[in-house]
This record gives sequence, C-alpha cells and structure tokens, in this order.
Amino acid sequence: MGKWIIAIVAVAALVGAGLWAYGSLGSKKVVVASPDRREAVRAIYATGAVRAEQIARIRPEVGGEVMQVSVQQGGEVRQGDPVLQIQVKEEDLAVREQSARQAEALMIVRDAREKYDSAMSMLQQGLTTQQAVDNARTTYDRATASLRTVQASLATRRAITSKGRLQSPITGVVTKVNVSVGDIVAPNTEAVTILDPASFKVYAEVDELDFTGVRPGQMALVAFDALPGQRFRARVERVIPQADEVTKTLPVVLNLIDFVPNLSDGLTATVNIIQERRPNALTIPASALVDEEARRATVFVVSERGRLQLRTVKLGVRGEEYVEIADGLREDERVALNPQDDWESGEVVDIDKTRTREQK
Repeated sequence: MGKWIIAIVAVAALVGAGLWAYGSLGSKKVVVASPDRREAVRAIYATGAVRAEQIARIRPEVGGEVMQVSVQQGGEVRQGDPVLQIQVKEEDLAVREQSARQAEALMIVRDAREKYDSAMSMLQQGLTTQQAVDNARTTYDRATASLRTVQASLATRRAITSKGRLQSPITGVVTKVNVSVGDIVAPNTEAVTILDPASFKVYAEVDELDFTGVRPGQMALVAFDALPGQRFRARVERVIPQADEVTKTLPVVLNLIDFVPNLSDGLTATVNIIQERRPNALTIPASALVDEEARRATVFVVSERGRLQLRTVKLGVRGEEYVEIADGLREDERVALNPQDDWESGEVVDIDKTRTREQK
C-alpha cells in the first residue's frame, strides 16, 4: 500500500476530556484521547527537491586566457549582458594577418579594375586589341576571387575570436563563477553558471503504487526542511511516466503558487498531493488502532469507569498521525492509545485524571 498522510486543521473545540497519561502503582497505564472535529485532507506523500528548469552553463568553445570576468557569484544578469572574455591569441594573430591580406587584395582588385577599364576605353578608340582586353578581364576576375577567399578566411577567424566574448543567454542569478582573470582555460570548460529563479519547480518522487492517483491540476501542500513549520500551496504541472528501476518512484513536477522566501535550487521538499478534503471530520490518533483492514479497524474504547471495550469502527480518511472515524464512535467517548498485546476487552485500567491535557 502506498503512503498516505493526513493533514489535519482544527476546526472545533475539543469534545470531552483531552489526552491523558495515566497509571498508578499496580495497574496498567493507558493514555486516552477524545475524538476531535477537524478538516481532514487525504493526500499522497512524496519527497523531492527544488530545481530550476532554466539553467545556463556557460562554456567557451575556444580556449585561451581569461581577460575579463564581468559577473560575480550571487549577482543578477540580464539576457545579452557580457559575462566573460577570453583572449584567443592564435586567432587574434590570424585575424590581424588576414586583415592585412584583405587590404592588399583590395588594392590589387582596384588596380586590376583600373587596367581593365583602361583597356576597354582604348579598345573603343582602336588603340588596343580584344586580346588585351580579355587578358585584363581575366586578371581582374582572379584578383576578385582571391579577395573573396581572403574575406571568407577573415570572417571565419573573426567568428572564432568572437567566441571568446561570452554573453548571458538568459536573465537570472549567477550561481557559480569557476574562473578568474589570468586563468588559461580549455575549450568547453564550465566557466559560469546562471539560473532563472522564475523557473523554479518542485520535482517530487511519487511511489509507483500511488502514481495513478496523481493528475495535472491537483493542488498540493509543500514544506521545505529549510523553512520549518511553514506550508506552501502548489499545483501539479505534469507527471513523467518513467519509473526509477531502483527506487520504484516516478517524477511529478509542481508549480509553486505561494511566494517562498529565499528559495534556492536543490532545497529538500516534502510534498502532499491532495486527493480528498473532508471538513468537520471526526478524527482520532492513528495510534489508537488495533487491527486495521481495508476501511475497518478495531479500537479500545474506555468507559467512564475505566473499563476497556474492543469495538470495530469504520474508517474514512486515513493518515499516518490521524484517522477519520466514519462510523462506530461517538464524540463523547474516549479511545485508548498505543494498545498492548495483553489488553483484554472488559479489563479495568487505571485513569489518572489529574494529568489531563488538551490535544494539539
């Protein structure tokens, strides 16, 4: 059976006496509790963690010396902001060489064009031959082709050099800076990590036996170990039908509805995916159950005179701490907690009423 939890919110005053601890010398000690009216919530229990779905791990495609780091850990960046600059020395030298070759090739093209234009003019005046014009045209075409080759090589070198100037592909917060100015980095080194806090989701691992009860759109309550005592609303966004062969769990992704202060990637979360709500339910501590099967169980009811009575009750919403009693128990009755194997129906137990305290 999958794990079920029950979140209980007190909605009415306690009925009858509360929770008592008892015992005097020579008699059995019992603790009893009165049924209590609460809102009962049945939910599927799961554990998980916070994950950012948008994470940019910036890795330079080229290696070289780090000339500038424009971000710091914990700082905010916007998409397109400069992050890192790496000097690719060999490519920088190649760019300068190709730029010089381009300038030289441009001069050759201009000279060849002038000679070709001059030959055409002289041909029209009958001062040269068609062969001379054709030769001038061939020289011009070759110079132009050579210029295009140099320009293509320069564009390639510049593109490689530009890969050393890295920008943020997303808006977010810098979580890691793994390089410093002066470092020599290899290609594909993870230099900077940026995540978008707006993309935080809760990834929960649901037991395979409970997975069929989870659907997109269901509400959930999420608690974080880092924020004890607080609960936040969430909604199931999607379920991922891929079971882990070892843990026998399946991932469920939830969107947080409530604002969670200081939310961070990797925080441990406890998730209760709500299956059913029942207001004003009659509940008792689950520790009162003796034998439980399907929707029925037995409990020891304690009379006003302290006599045990074994009784079968019908269960409603079942949780780890509390259970709803659908039938078989009145509000003014009391049940014994933590029943022992040697208890018998009809047996009288000692009740110390001086140590009465309210249920929490």
